[in-house]
This record gives sequence, structure tokens and C-alpha cells, in this order.
Amino acid sequence: MIELGDIVRGTRALRFVVVEFVQGPNASTFARLHRRDSEFTVSSFTQDVRGLTLVERPTYQPDEKVTVNGQAGRFVAIRDDGWAEVFMAQRVRKGIVLPAAPARVPIWLLNFRFIFTRIRSACLRKSPCTARSRSQTQSSMALPTR
Repeated sequence: MIELGDIVRGTRALRFVVVEFVQGPNASTFARLHRRDSEFTVSSFTQDVRGLTLVERPTYQPDEKVTVNGQAGRFVAIRDDGWAEVFMAQRVRKGIVLPAAPARVPIWLLNFRFIFTRIRSACLRKSPCTARSRSQTQSSMALPTR
């Protein structure tokens, strides 16, 4: 049985994390799936749970190091409602020091680290690859000289 936060494979053969369950027509259950494509973009779609294959069910131990949106913290516990309690480390945002504090985050947000892939590696699987190398991109962005 698929649960919130599980890492699954769907019809697209990519790894996704289960974010929520939605009731569909004819009493069927659908899962909303998320996948982080890059540091700033997330793909999301909904699929019938009967078409999903469980890949991994991440588990966490108390006081284990975790990251939430790139911010360091320590895992405390999983609640019954699909949320995790995390103690976030002290951090600086826009010059303001935020003290260490407890936080409540969705468990699927912790599991993003299991499905993150880089754009370049995804590009290498395509044929032909339309992405340019970093040196090509930088040289094309250079200002013309006189």
C-alpha cells in the first residue's frame, strides 16, 4: 500500500514522491506526485495509485540530519497527519539571523533528496541534446568587443 512520502515510479518511469491522495471518479484513488527537476522547478501530476510502483519508503531516526529546502535541521518525529517535526538549525536569511527553532513540515518535503536529478544528466538521455555546455553559454553571453 502506497503512503504519503513514499518514493514511487509511475508511467513516466521517473521517481516521484507522493504528496497527497485524491478521490477520483468511480471510487478510485489518485496520488498527487511531485518531482524536483532542478533547484528551482518542480513537476507535479496526478496518477491512479494502481499504476504506481513503490520504490522506497524512507525512514528517519530521531536526531538524524535532514534538509528542508536546503536548510539544515534535525529530525524529531513523524506525526499521524503526514507531517514531520524538525528542529531547524540557526541560519541567516537576507542578513537576518534566524535562531534554531522547531518546525513542522510535510514528510514529502524531506524525501525530495531521494528524487533530485540534475538538468544536465537528464539532457544526456535525450537525443540530440539541445543544452549547451557552460563554456559555450558563457562565451555566447560575452559582450561584443570593438
